[in-house]
Amino acid sequence: MYAQFTQNIKLHFVYIGIFISAHCVAQKDLDRNPVFFELAKKHISYPKNAILSSLYGRIYVKFFVNRVGKIEDIEVFYPLMTPQFEQNLNFGGNIKKGLKKLPLLGLGYEGEYILPIAFVFTNYSESSAVVYPTNTLPDFIEIGNKTILTEIQIFGKSNRYSYFRPQSGFETSPPSWQIVE
Repeated sequence: MYAQFTQNIKLHFVYIGIFISAHCVAQKDLDRNPVFFELAKKHISYPKNAILSSLYGRIYVKFFVNRVGKIEDIEVFYPLMTPQFEQNLNFGGNIKKGLKKLPLLGLGYEGEYILPIAFVFTNYSESSAVVYPTNTLPDFIEIGNKTILTEIQIFGKSNRYSYFRPQSGFETSPPSWQIVE
């Protein structure tokens, strides 16, 4: 009887262990948090100067989620841009601003993450086709213990067929080009 009792106790501990580990894994998986993705898409905007420049691309941003679920240390992971390029186009600034608006993610998401953000563009002066970025994270980039999340897509479009420049008058809008090809 004692042997059966101890076996039942062991079995209960196994079930409890499986439940706890399954619960922790499910909590830890930020990729399965639809609220995070919907709010990120809602709060990250396509930079106005990038739209005016007909610029699109995939930006990989890294961030840390602390133990209470707050997103911290947000920075562009790839492609690295010159300070002047970033200041003019503000991809990183818009991403940081958007991610900082997100509420606490809750307990269990602590860790480092990489979020791919595709800035997808339609330049109506070229075509009505949506242009998706083709750049990817190069193999030589080491991600370490960071978790790569599912990509989100931010859409931008330009219906400006021409624009006015004081020096030269009306000019056609620039052709679409990708940040990194």
